[in-house]
Amino acid sequence: MPLTKLQKGAIGENEFEKLAILETDGALQVGRPLTHDERRDREIYRRGTIAAGLAVQVRIRMDALTARQTIWITVTVARAHLRSSRRFWYFLGDFDRKAMRFHEPVFLVPSTVFHRRANPRQHRDVWYFHFHASLDPKVRDAWYRYRVETKEVGKRLLSIVEGPHPALPQRGREITLPGVLFVSRRPAQSTARRRSRPSAKRGSPRQPRRPRATTRAAGSTARSR
Repeated sequence: MPLTKLQKGAIGENEFEKLAILETDGALQVGRPLTHDERRDREIYRRGTIAAGLAVQVRIRMDALTARQTIWITVTVARAHLRSSRRFWYFLGDFDRKAMRFHEPVFLVPSTVFHRRANPRQHRDVWYFHFHASLDPKVRDAWYRYRVETKEVGKRLLSIVEGPHPALPQRGREITLPGVLFVSRRPAQSTARRRSRPSAKRGSPRQPRRPRATTRAAGSTARSR
């Protein structure tokens, strides 16, 4: 009896969890959302922190019993659920049923890249993405930058989580996130300038102000002469 799609998906997700946790000695935590409305199979975050992590969609191929040099995976997404974010990544792998593990290498691709390069096609209200990549380390195709050895998956995820916040742009760019208000302090330079102004010491006599009325009167008297 052949495996169902749900069974294959469960195998791929559990294998992904193993790679993420074991290869980081438990530094990463893997959470399972109760629903799949936002297409999040797993949520990755650093153990012991409340910082924002990563959402990962797991897609595997498990059809043949022999090793291949290429991997083909088709991902379908309803138009209403299509989201691209630097915090949303795809994990893609070719699972070897005989060896019960992934073929080398696997792929970690940010959704911002996957949705643009994976030959996107739209039919009515559904988007189709066709991922075709080589498993040969000597081939430099469009996806070679995202190849990862299975023993390095956890470390790669950890470096992504601990790096610069993937949802925020670099300094100097406008930050726009819906529903979030960013409050920042004044620049340190302006604060230093404000503090560098001379201030009168306590107990010192204040300098008398020049009477403006007297000055104007003197000026008008000088002009009249």
